[in-house]
Amino acid sequence: MLEIDRFITYTALQVMTEDWDGYPCNRNNYRLYHEPSTGYFVFLPHGMDQMFSQGGMPLNRGFEGIVATRVFEAPEWRTAYFDRIESLLTNVFTTNAILKTFDEAVSRREPALVHLPPGDAEGIRGSTRDLRQRIIDRVADVTAQIARRPRPSNRSPDGRVPLGKWQPGTQDGDSAAEWVRDDRNTVDLLRVSLKSPGQASWRSRVRLPGGQYRFEGQARTQDLVTTPNDRAAGLGLRISGMNRKNRLVGTTEWQTLQFEFSLEDDSEVELVAEIRGQKGTGWFAPSSFRLVRLP
Repeated sequence: MLEIDRFITYTALQVMTEDWDGYPCNRNNYRLYHEPSTGYFVFLPHGMDQMFSQGGMPLNRGFEGIVATRVFEAPEWRTAYFDRIESLLTNVFTTNAILKTFDEAVSRREPALVHLPPGDAEGIRGSTRDLRQRIIDRVADVTAQIARRPRPSNRSPDGRVPLGKWQPGTQDGDSAAEWVRDDRNTVDLLRVSLKSPGQASWRSRVRLPGGQYRFEGQARTQDLVTTPNDRAAGLGLRISGMNRKNRLVGTTEWQTLQFEFSLEDDSEVELVAEIRGQKGTGWFAPSSFRLVRLP
């Protein structure tokens, strides 16, 4: 009875715009329309006066509306919800698209403000600037959240698990995590560097069923100095919450690093490519990263 595809888009945009007071999030401010030609019901937003006000509403959230709760309990529609957000980020929910409409509306309003007391007019302009910045911040926040989205763990015939996008992790000391190109300007690399004692990392999240896994990839170092007997130091691969034995120090050529781990149950894990030490630089080749379920 429900037009599912439109409902997924509707819910995605309610969350993307942080409209917490709509149907999915608060069972409020909506209309329900029955389309006679199809026989399906369609949800329409209404009273959208609370948008862009939460400062970081999570995309991966629960819902209050009974219909929304039941729809997104289904794994295929939950996946479709995140896929729709990702699609909207590429062609609809962009700063260029939103601010073009926003700025045109502001310019049409401006002549009316000259008839208001100067203080009132400036107050309106200030609120407008604040809303404009909140829109910019929300687009960036949604982009970052969807990049951290755990990816489905469908395996290829050789056992490989697809990985999500890599994002910089929390950095300590005078450190950096950057996307760079190789010397021939042909391959993307993940560079981590230290100018003082500390750490830096790149991270990617994925949901996996229980089992035995191996995470591997190629890396190299230059002038990486570590504290003697510090087993956690150096350049290496691991998953968050576990210690690693693999590490590169000093100056090395490209080498393959491996980290094996096991999961008892279905779990969301965070893959970590990191540097720890006193100073130095390391590079990872993301195209070489492989997550394989072992027999």
